[in-house]
Amino acid sequence: MICQRFFQQLAETPFSHILQWRLYLFQTSKWQLVKHQVRWSLDKQTVGYRRTDLYISHILQFISSEYSEAQSILYQNLLFQANDLVQLQSWKLKDDLDMLDFGESWLTNPENTELVKDSEVALLRQIQRSPKLRSTFLIEGSGGRITFNLRTTDIYESKVQKFLQRMLILCHITGGPPLREPEILSLAWCNTSR
Repeated sequence: MICQRFFQQLAETPFSHILQWRLYLFQTSKWQLVKHQVRWSLDKQTVGYRRTDLYISHILQFISSEYSEAQSILYQNLLFQANDLVQLQSWKLKDDLDMLDFGESWLTNPENTELVKDSEVALLRQIQRSPKLRSTFLIEGSGGRITFNLRTTDIYESKVQKFLQRMLILCHITGGPPLREPEILSLAWCNTSR
């Protein structure tokens, strides 16, 4: 008698609402929830993802390794081991997004003029100074015109992508609560006007 009165799924009872919500949640979970989710252990010391466990104590090692790799790629491959480039410190740069127009940044902010002076040609100057870099990156085209070697610039671009992958990992892990893949990879940045 009690079961008929309170545990009916079709009647307006608290338990019927619970059963209806349970069915709704099961149905929703089939379509809305991510299949491969990161799971924390109960002791909050292990993160599991697709049968791989990462211990919290290893995260600092991982961050340090990714930072070292990003720094190496940047200095060795992208900046051509240039010792004379101005070392920018972010705290010195001025940026007021509330006062700037669309498309402006710290690169175009008048207060940063001295800090970013000649930055747009710094790598070209480095290439021109080194005979090895000149022969690698610059070729003589038609009419004696000097142009960039497209094959070499493609290799350079692949190194830029490796650097950005490392930076993405560092931003994702150290920037606060991790974002899911669709959220972080949907961010877009345009570095040219093309």
